[in-house]
Amino acid sequence: MENKDLLQLTRGPKTGKERKRKVFKHISIGVVVLSAVGLGAVQTGAHSYLTGYGSLRNIFSEGKVTINLTEPKWTNDPKDPGNKEKVVPGDVFDKDPTVTAESNCVTPSFVYLQIRVPYAKVTKVNDDSTLYDKDANGAPLKKNHMLLTFGEGELMKTASDTFLVGDAANIRYDSASEILDSAAPPNGHNVTNNINNGKDGWTLLRVEDISVNAITDASYKNGVEGYLVFTYAYNSMIANTDVINDKYASLVNQVIVKKTTPLFNKVRTINCLEGQLDGIEYKMPIKAFAIQATHTGTGTDEDANKTSDGNGNGVPSTTAKVIEQARKAFETYTNQNKDNGNAATIVSSFSS
Repeated sequence: MENKDLLQLTRGPKTGKERKRKVFKHISIGVVVLSAVGLGAVQTGAHSYLTGYGSLRNIFSEGKVTINLTEPKWTNDPKDPGNKEKVVPGDVFDKDPTVTAESNCVTPSFVYLQIRVPYAKVTKVNDDSTLYDKDANGAPLKKNHMLLTFGEGELMKTASDTFLVGDAANIRYDSASEILDSAAPPNGHNVTNNINNGKDGWTLLRVEDISVNAITDASYKNGVEGYLVFTYAYNSMIANTDVINDKYASLVNQVIVKKTTPLFNKVRTINCLEGQLDGIEYKMPIKAFAIQATHTGTGTDEDANKTSDGNGNGVPSTTAKVIEQARKAFETYTNQNKDNGNAATIVSSFSS
């Protein structure tokens, strides 16, 4: 696994009407290779015996699953980690997490992104400087709010100020903040994403709420109450389509691509009362991981898959099947790695 610290935002004291805040946003990029059958091994010890004629050595070379996570619009300078300081509340930044199959990635793979968004108790302010959080008498209230959004707005909460999480089908977003994110200026910030059901879109698998007390890395705890962890699956498989096995040729540019679209293109920082986040550094780690598509998420092997899938390759041939099997593969891997502290899906581990 390769980790790259790309981004930090720091909030600093605000002066006058600027309401400047230092937002230090840190993106930890993890390139993680996962496989259901241990990819990357070359086995030379398998022998097939022919009676009276000695032996033949059969060499099995497994295909690799290797990916790269980048943010082309964030920074093109490898020496610049992309730190943002003295950011004005409500600022919007170009940010485009994109996953690419590396040159030796010849096995079609389901690919996933985990976005970990910090939240804290603050008093949210509307763009016209009126209070969003206030009591019946108009006095300011502090409530839990996502400190960054990326086109969906922020999650709805219960009356007790707890975010609605769990099954993705039940996730709802606050309509006011969603419109503010996605609408064009002057009524919104034009923060859009690629969360849709097309082959170039992403599907939300789950949203989890991780309390700050469950996080082991102290650097992720400063000034926040916890993190909302969004897990998405890409609606196409990825592989290096230039060298992919011929048996997958008909699926190239249909449901197998070399590079994903960005999950989102921009992020927006929350607008809150002056001074509430002064000196606070908060982080937004992003992790990518992949799971081979063959023999994964179907419950059948390649031969048995001929009638149900139509291509006999053990991989889905339609966008709908990719979405379905990518979800199954994720659930299978998560269940079998619950006790594996290094698993990519262990969302409370923020040190990787």
